[in-house]
Amino acid sequence: MHIKASAARLGIFIGMALALTWPLAWHLGTHLPLGTESVATVPLFNLWTLTWNAGQLAAGYPGYWDAPIFYPETGTFALSDPQPLSGLLFALPYLLTQNGVLAYNLTLLALLTLNGWAAYRLLRTLQIRDGAALLGSALVQALPFVQHEIGVIQLVPLFPILFALAALFRFGRDARPRDGLILGGWLAAALLFSGYYGLFLGVMIALGGLIFARRAHLTLRGASGVLWGALTLGLILAPVLPAQRRLLTGYAWSDRTVAANSAYADDYLRLEPGGFGGLTPWVNDEGGTGQALFPGTGVLLLGAAGAVVAWRRGQRRWAAFALAGAGAAFLFSLGTHLDIVGFQPYAFIRTYMPGYTQLRSPFRMAVFVQVFTALLAAYGLEILWSWRGRLGRGVAVGLTLLSIAEVTTLPHRLYTTPELISTPAWALWLKEQPPAAAIMIPFEASGNVSDFEPTTLGMVLALEHGKPLLNGYSGFFPDSYRQLKAVIAFFPSPASVAILTERAPLYLIIERGWLTLARLEGISEVAGVELVYEDKAKFIYWLDTE
Repeated sequence: MHIKASAARLGIFIGMALALTWPLAWHLGTHLPLGTESVATVPLFNLWTLTWNAGQLAAGYPGYWDAPIFYPETGTFALSDPQPLSGLLFALPYLLTQNGVLAYNLTLLALLTLNGWAAYRLLRTLQIRDGAALLGSALVQALPFVQHEIGVIQLVPLFPILFALAALFRFGRDARPRDGLILGGWLAAALLFSGYYGLFLGVMIALGGLIFARRAHLTLRGASGVLWGALTLGLILAPVLPAQRRLLTGYAWSDRTVAANSAYADDYLRLEPGGFGGLTPWVNDEGGTGQALFPGTGVLLLGAAGAVVAWRRGQRRWAAFALAGAGAAFLFSLGTHLDIVGFQPYAFIRTYMPGYTQLRSPFRMAVFVQVFTALLAAYGLEILWSWRGRLGRGVAVGLTLLSIAEVTTLPHRLYTTPELISTPAWALWLKEQPPAAAIMIPFEASGNVSDFEPTTLGMVLALEHGKPLLNGYSGFFPDSYRQLKAVIAFFPSPASVAILTERAPLYLIIERGWLTLARLEGISEVAGVELVYEDKAKFIYWLDTE
């Protein structure tokens, strides 16, 4: 019976994942979900990231950090979130099917399913009754923040956070060394799924340590739990984090960029346009920074009631932690917009806490506002679940569905291109050619994310044809790339030809539509250049100095 019940719950969470990504289920092998992304740049980049992880796993990690972008730079995979654990989930379906889009979508659905399962296990740890725990886990699985960020797959996996919170609660209650070890493991997992979530979770664990601390934690038993947690964290991160930190030396986001990605209080009254949220007059789809951080009216009301229930039930430390965590996350998400008599707490954090100079978007801490609110809402649902039998249960289910509908906008926008479905002829041809680097021309017109969509698609295809690219897209860009871009904008000028000749031998992959008659004539006058392939989409030239 227990196995059947667990299978039924898992089926519910899978069904929720399919519903929240609709109509992705009909296009698993051909389309990528965009979420609120205006273009496919980020989903394509994450497809490339996961594919690189899978290839490195299959090969035994021969050069993990030296991804084939920004050639001849090394350590380029460290310039963005490497997502090694998401890569492990992705690897099995990818290596079995060789369909990257299918593997990506199955990974996304698995992450959403695990979010629901982890929320359910946490709520059961908090002694929420089974029915209410299922409804509360549905609220967590459908958090608007995650729905909006479906196109940014590293912002989907909440389950390491939820499992870590469950371990923190148990350790705070019992001071068992085993729970300290588990907590350290899940904090490490959070970092390896998402650098943002891992660093943010560290702040919440520190806050929880203050709130849950008791005399038992000052004993040898409690201290050993902390030690086991720290050792577990260090051992799991040792193969990845030190190397990435070393390779990121000298890279940091500017104050201007961080300010542009810091939330305003108005953002917490903003919903994405569409859905039933438009019926609530106290929210809007304008103002603030443009980030939609409203948790939902139903979740807020249930969460407020749930905080009272948890307090009266005797779980005062947990209630205090959830409220304090939500409040701290709200203030943290304001980033550099929070100024207290000339003092900016986030600027202080960026200065003194490792890793924060490489975080661009403080507003993402809003996910913890929504997580804690939804977890408290489960207590409110439990009161309804226990009220007047079937009537109360019906009301609880109805409120849950309305709360999810308020913040959900379906159908999701999907992206596809023929080059995702089948490898284009030019890439298949290039795969059979001798080893050499390649450059895609033209470069992106500006630094806007929308201009990098062809670049990230080219990065995905480059893993097919096996030629390292001088082009690239990442969280950070090497100075050498910026210098190259400034010159290549005038290709085939003498200066651009000179800088490419320094990197020869080289394949020049040129968009057919970009090649005007004047540019064709200019290329034909370059010494050492030979047209080696041509089709309706591309010209490929071979550049060699010999």
